[in-house]
This record gives sequence, structure tokens and C-alpha cells, in this order.
Amino acid sequence: MYDENNKIKENLSVYWDDEPVGRLHRPADSDGLFFKYDKRWLSGGKPAISRSMPLAGKTFSSKTTGRFFGNLMPEGQAMSDFAGMKKITEDNLFRFLLEYGVECAGALMIVDSDLPRPTQSSRYRDVTDIIINELSLPPEQQGNLIIITDSRLSLAGAQNKLPVLVRDGRYLVPEHGSAAATSAVIKTASLRYKNLQYNEAFCMDLAGKIGLPVAGSGIARLGGHDVFITGRYDRRTIGGEVTRYHQEDFCQAMGLPRSSKYQVDGGPGIKACMDILKDPACGIPETSRIDFAKTVIFNYIIGNCDAHAKNFSLLYDYHPRLNPAGSGVTLAPFYDLVSTRVYPYLSKDMAMSIGGTYRHGGISVGSWERLASDLSLGTGDFIDLALETAAAAGTRAEAVAESHAGQFPGMPLYGDLVGIVRSACEHIADACAKLKVMRGKANPPGARPRP
Repeated sequence: MYDENNKIKENLSVYWDDEPVGRLHRPADSDGLFFKYDKRWLSGGKPAISRSMPLAGKTFSSKTTGRFFGNLMPEGQAMSDFAGMKKITEDNLFRFLLEYGVECAGALMIVDSDLPRPTQSSRYRDVTDIIINELSLPPEQQGNLIIITDSRLSLAGAQNKLPVLVRDGRYLVPEHGSAAATSAVIKTASLRYKNLQYNEAFCMDLAGKIGLPVAGSGIARLGGHDVFITGRYDRRTIGGEVTRYHQEDFCQAMGLPRSSKYQVDGGPGIKACMDILKDPACGIPETSRIDFAKTVIFNYIIGNCDAHAKNFSLLYDYHPRLNPAGSGVTLAPFYDLVSTRVYPYLSKDMAMSIGGTYRHGGISVGSWERLASDLSLGTGDFIDLALETAAAAGTRAEAVAESHAGQFPGMPLYGDLVGIVRSACEHIADACAKLKVMRGKANPPGARPRP
């Protein structure tokens, strides 16, 4: 990109909240993008921006840099919309970050190095009426909300969504030139996936009802149109100010490109994810590992075949102003919990295999036993956790469906969702019963138990 003096932009400044953490550099004679930590950040005992980019005085390669920062970009049609709006190619990471990097996932703010340091701001503008007008159009005519509202912010993923601040029933985005943070995300109805917003609201509600940590979410009505809205777990409102907390998804944490989010494409499976959670260097509490294991089982129960590596994230408690001594890392609350099995035309293969088996309907007893190992659980502990999760989901699914159907009547979706849950829970109960028999035969009375 050129400035008013026809000078090629080469540098972007990276801030953690409003503290300088490093610089992104694009050499004039190269398409590569390179990151280097600020010396002050390195000397201050502060955390790295990623497990894949540990604190060091070196310049990180274009490959490593591109993989971490590239995971901040949207995908599919959403990325095409962004590229078309700003007349940039879809693989131009530098230009994308220059245009949209000031408010994205986590605490990092990425801005033109020629601009002053961004500071926390409360300057927002109301886009409620713009959103309502867009939702009033036929679905096939609706555009990308970020572009329609002329907002300089972005989130990864392919779905049409808009980060906002909700205040007094109105929906706000940062004013132009403001470094204000958003606190929630709106997802509109999907043209391809019918009733997707109700589907996600049901699955997220059911997950919360069985004790899984999930972001607060639900259905909001804007001008007679229902949209899914979820709170941002990487934002906290303190003293009336929305503040950023850092997060990275598992592709970023493992140094993988966003194109490798699926296991079959070289992305991480369940064992690789659990290995991150067990890494002593992260210090992640055991409760996070149990929650991850339960969510793997829950995704099978709701028929979520699209639970890939970018649907799990690490959340950091360090904050330059509010918690400068923070060094804790936890598994972020769960998000994007959706039943894909409701849509018969979608693949029935899981994004992460269960014990080496991808096909949702082909999970064998042996697959569950291998999953226990991948989750670093003994067979007995896994059986207890699987039965507990299935019993809780199976018991609560109908009540959750009745509650949602009472608010949004006339949709067969809820009956379909309950049927998927019941079938999966019955399968788990049957598999666990067989596992118990197999385990008993392997450890007859008087025999030494298997480790």
C-alpha cells in the first residue's frame, strides 16, 4: 500500500493492548512478512504472543510469522469480500492486517507504524439501523456486515459476523480511528445452513446446562430478525471499559497455517490438542483437560463434525495495565458448538478423528478405547466421563429444546436435534457397557490390572 507520498508501507507495529510488543516488517524487495519482538518487551518479563513464537531477540521467519498472523484472517467468502472491498489479493497478509488488524481476536492490535500508539478509547458509533436494514433484504442479497458498516475489525472464520458493543439495546462498532474494543459478536442467518442461528443457540445452551464453560450466548431480535449473539471471552468490561485479553487458537499455538485446521489436512488431532494442555510450560490446570475431554464427547453427541483446531483456544490472563504479573494460561470457554448432522448434505466425517475413526456413524468400541488413550485417560476414567456427559446431555436435551421451541415455534429443527442427541447417547452407553466387559476380561479376578 502506498501513502500520500507514494511511499510503500513496510512496517506494522504490534501492540498487546496498548503496549508495544513488536514489529512486522515487509521488505521492499520481498513478499515475505517478518516479526521481531520489541527489546523493551523482551526485557520486561512479559509473555510471548504465542507458543509458536517464544520470546527471542531474533527475527522470526516469514513462514512462522505468516502462520501465526495469518490465522487472524477470515476464510472463504468472508475473505473474498474483504479482498474485493479493499482491492487486495486474498493472500496479502500485510495489506489485510494494515486495514483490519486494529480489532481482531485476542489482545493484539496491529497498526501502521507511521501512526501514533493506539490508546484505549470509548469512541463508538451506532450501526443498529444499518444492520436492521441489511437484515431486511432477501438473504441472497445481504452483504458482509463488517463491510456494510464500514468497520475496521475482523474475526477468523467464514460466517457473516460482526463484532459489536451492545449498549442499551443498541449495537455499536468502534468509531473510525478509534482503538475501542468490542464485547460481543453477531452472527446472521445463513443462506446455506437453514436455522443455523437457532442450532448454535441450542447447542451452546445445552453445553452450558451440562456444566461446560461456554461463552454467554443466545438469540437477539433486531427489527424482527433473529440473529445469534455471543459474548467475547477475550474481552472483559472493567470499570465501564471493555478491555482486551490475549488468546490464540490451537493452529496458532502449534505454528500451523489456517489451511491445516482439519486433521486430514495435516492439522492436529485430539491427542495433539491434549498434548498442548498437558505441556508443563503452559501450566494449564487439570480442569481444562477434563473440560476438553468432555467437549470432545459432547461434540460427538450433538453431531458437530466441524470441531477443528481453530475451534479451541488458549486464554492468557496477562494484561499490561490490569494484571502485569499474570502468567496463567487456561483453555478458553468453548464456542462454535453446532450440530452439522442436522444438515444431511454435509460431510459425516469428524474434523478430528475419534480413536482413528473419522466417520461419525462408524465409531466402534475400539475407537472409543483409543480415544481414551488420546485424552490421557484410563479406560475406567474415560467410561465414567463419557457416561456422565451422555447422561447429562440426554437428560437435558428435551427440556432445552422445549424452552427454545417455546420462544421460536414452528421449526422441526429442535426435534431433529433431540433425536441426534438421543441416538448418540445410546451409542455411548452401549459402547461403554462393552468397554466394561472388555476391561473386565482383560483384568480377571486376581490378575494384575492393566496400567
